[in-house]
Amino acid sequence: MPLGSGARIQRHFERRKKGVTARLRAAKSRKLKAVERERMQEVRERENHKCRFPHECGRPIEVSHQTHRGMGGDPTGEATRPEIMVGVCGPIHRTGRYAIDKKNLRWFPVSPEKGANGPIGWEIDVSAFPRDDEHFWVHTLARENGTIIVAVEQSPGVYYLPFPLTHRLLALINKGS
Repeated sequence: MPLGSGARIQRHFERRKKGVTARLRAAKSRKLKAVERERMQEVRERENHKCRFPHECGRPIEVSHQTHRGMGGDPTGEATRPEIMVGVCGPIHRTGRYAIDKKNLRWFPVSPEKGANGPIGWEIDVSAFPRDDEHFWVHTLARENGTIIVAVEQSPGVYYLPFPLTHRLLALINKGS
């Protein structure tokens, strides 16, 4: 092994110092992520760390964005405003048969000015239900846009008394979570 080759190998594995632009970009990214975490924590506290969907699940909540942040994150901070985020359990957010991320379950603000900080409603796309004898009644309830309103809040976390069919519909959704 020639002399000096060890120094060359060591230099090869040393990290180069980041340039000014890279350091500024990293600092901006850290600041944005801190603001996102703060806003998401605000949503969890607003929901009392309970799922906002009208069911008793007892699962830990995740914060669901009405407008997804996308692959590049949220550089403007627009998608992480508390009024367009709700706290829901994992099955209602992502993993259930009927879920927000599967685009067959949606929440909507009752008061557009307040967004999710005020009362919200839930609707489900009837195309998520199979067309069979067991689910036929679901398809007969669909509005013109192909959805059914599942529940509407009077105030955050307090729902209007559901109709008997709503109980049955909620039971189907919970069965799929």
